[in-house]
Amino acid sequence: MRTKRTLAGLAAALLGCLPATALRAQVEDYRDIEYPRLQEFEIPRPEVFDLKNGLKVFLLEDHELPLIDVTTRIRTGALYEPAEKTGLAGIVGVVQRTGGTRSMSGDEIDDFLEARAASVETRISDVAGFASMNCLKEDFDDVFEVFLEILRYPRFAEDKIEIAKVQANSGIARRNDN
Repeated sequence: MRTKRTLAGLAAALLGCLPATALRAQVEDYRDIEYPRLQEFEIPRPEVFDLKNGLKVFLLEDHELPLIDVTTRIRTGALYEPAEKTGLAGIVGVVQRTGGTRSMSGDEIDDFLEARAASVETRISDVAGFASMNCLKEDFDDVFEVFLEILRYPRFAEDKIEIAKVQANSGIARRNDN
């Protein structure tokens, strides 16, 4: 009870210290509030070009950090999988990355990327496939080689397929938990 009185007294004292100008700064109607002008913002435009193999490239440079992000969109998706193979595209999207390549196992790729604070990810949604990578500028050549190998020569290791199936089944089982 004493604490409540002390807090009430302190609040009253603080309100008494407010300058009268602060109270006059209030407006009667919220539509009368004046806002400062926003800073000018220009949306960056990517450089767009086509490679000889038909690949369309969108290049957007940002030199603020020494990082390189690459995102690839692939014309595929779960919409192309047969009804009796529902879920196949999702598993392919996961195991394409985790299953390794012709020259490296998935675990070796994990170690390689971890040593460089880099990432390479793949996934397939309902309407498209995606692959992305992120690395420091100084590691780009090495990480990009692994990225290309994952896209071109994935090895779908059986043990990684089984892990992906278990994860997919667990996700289905927990879907309604919330």
